[in-house]
Amino acid sequence: MRRVHQLKCAPIYYEAVVSRQKTAEVRWNDRDFQVGDVIELLPYSDKLGIVLGDGVVRVVTHILTSDEGPWLSPGYVMLSFGDAP
Repeated sequence: MRRVHQLKCAPIYYEAVVSRQKTAEVRWNDRDFQVGDVIELLPYSDKLGIVLGDGVVRVVTHILTSDEGPWLSPGYVMLSFGDAP
């Protein structure tokens, strides 16, 4: 079953996701992300403490874990994503 995760995203990175220049996200794996999960990235300002607009929806296509090599700290994953169907 596909799960939907709403995640905050700094505006500078959010714009790169919207324009499809950024197709991966490093995150703490506190949600047991799975391939096929849907992520909605929301532009969020830490300074203002608010969501700045509508989110962008993507689907997780690949997950690189910290167990697969020295690239990520333990507990972190890199989520690769593409357009949601």
